Amino acid sequence: DIEELNEKVGREKDANAQREGELRAMRSSHAIEVSKLKGQLRKANERKKLDEIKANDFRERSALASKMTLGVHKRLDRTIKEKTLLGIKLAEAEKTLRVTGQ
Repeated sequence: DIEELNEKVGREKDANAQREGELRAMRSSHAIEVSKLKGQLRKANERKKLDEIKANDFRERSALASKMTLGVHKRLDRTIKEKTLLGIKLAEAEKTLRVTGQ
């Protein structure tokens, strides 16, 4: 009877040791998988931040280009008006010269 119990206890100890080994292997594999997933998440977040920076940079550059274009158009309009006014004044002066010269 005692020998049977000792054998039974021995088998149970072996089975428990085997289960513990399997559990350790599963935990180790799980830890490796979690580590990989954390790395992938970190890389994805870095890519997302980089994309946001690029998008913000593009928006800022677009806004700046808009302002510059608007500034150029305003300057051109002002120059055209000035030239037109100068042309009108010049035409009036020529007319006055013709009238006074005749």
